[in-house]
Amino acid sequence: MGRRRKSQAPTEAPQITAFREAEKRYRPRTRTPTDYSDVLDLRNAAAAVDAGIVRRAGPEAYELTDRPGLFVLPDVVAPDAQRRLAFCCYGAYHRPPAETNLTWLAR
Repeated sequence: MGRRRKSQAPTEAPQITAFREAEKRYRPRTRTPTDYSDVLDLRNAAAAVDAGIVRRAGPEAYELTDRPGLFVLPDVVAPDAQRRLAFCCYGAYHRPPAETNLTWLAR
């Protein structure tokens, strides 16, 4: 005999955040190349300043003009320190007794 499924009430579709929208846009899922034309590239910071996308906020600091208070600090952390930090974030920092945004669930 087959199993009977319980009837489920229709649920609302979860709202997609702006982060998830951007993630979907830049995650390659097809063979067509991803369009990165609207990605901010500060390897040529002078061009971004001239275009009015960012303004210089210090010797090596830039502020996005359409997001006041959001500063970009290129090359502030060495590449091997970035890898070490990413490894610790995924491997160690989320383990108890560290406080996370999900800690309240365990209380």
